This record gives sequence, C-alpha cells and structure tokens, in this order.
Amino acid sequence: MHLRRLVAVFLCFIMFISFGGQVHAIPNSNLETFQRGKISPFMVYIVDAGATLSISSTGKAVIDSYLLGDSRAVTKIEIKTELQYYINGRWTTRNTWTSSSNNNYTTIDESTQLSKGYLYRALSTVTAYSGSASETQTVISREVRY
Repeated sequence: MHLRRLVAVFLCFIMFISFGGQVHAIPNSNLETFQRGKISPFMVYIVDAGATLSISSTGKAVIDSYLLGDSRAVTKIEIKTELQYYINGRWTTRNTWTSSSNNNYTTIDESTQLSKGYLYRALSTVTAYSGSASETQTVISREVRY
C-alpha cells in the first residue's frame, strides 16, 4: 500500500515537471508583428519580406518579391530572387533577378514563360545592411505545378 502511494506521488511529480508551462516575453519592438499574427524569428533590420509566384493557364509566370527594412537603421537593401523548378529530386534555378536600393524598400516584379510538367517556386534571399552590419533571410513562395 505504501509503495503504491509512493509511486503515485512520484508519477504526479513527473507529470507536473513534464507539463509545466513556460512563459515567454515578447520584446516591445516585435509586439506589433506578433499582434498582426506574423510570428517569425526576431529580425533587427528586416521588417518584412515576401515572395509570390502565380502561373496562368497559358504558362505565364509572374514573380513578385519585396523587402522592407527598418527605416531608422537600414542603409542599403538587396533582393536576389530565383525561379526554381523541381527535377530529378532537387530544386534547380531557371531564372535569377536582383534588385538593390539605398533606402529601406525594394521589389522585384518579373514574368517569364514556363514549360509544362514541372513544380515551380520562387526563392528570395533578402539582405538588409546597416553600415557594415547586415542580416539575411530566405523567403519561399508556395509551390505551383504547371
């Protein structure tokens, strides 16, 4: 009887430790992003970035990507966007476009005609500079089959 009670107390203790909640603080500078529902790793210079790919029924691909840097800190920004297709078990780059700016916002808006029978995506590597410091993030569009 005493052993059962000891085992029950021990199991309760283990459950208490295992399921104990953790409290996480949100830095004030990232609170607005959290409240908008965009939870992502905290970035110092990059405010927002994105990449989209749409393909029409005739195979015309439209690739849009953008980078918004923190206007209080950013001195230069760069985007490199690759249109990729999936072949032989890996993603292969078909086209590449770049854009840079000495302010805090830049975009890439391009289009190209595609070949049928592949899965496509846009991959953008964005970099924001603040003097000699920088940070880089990779954003990937949804995958689209054509």
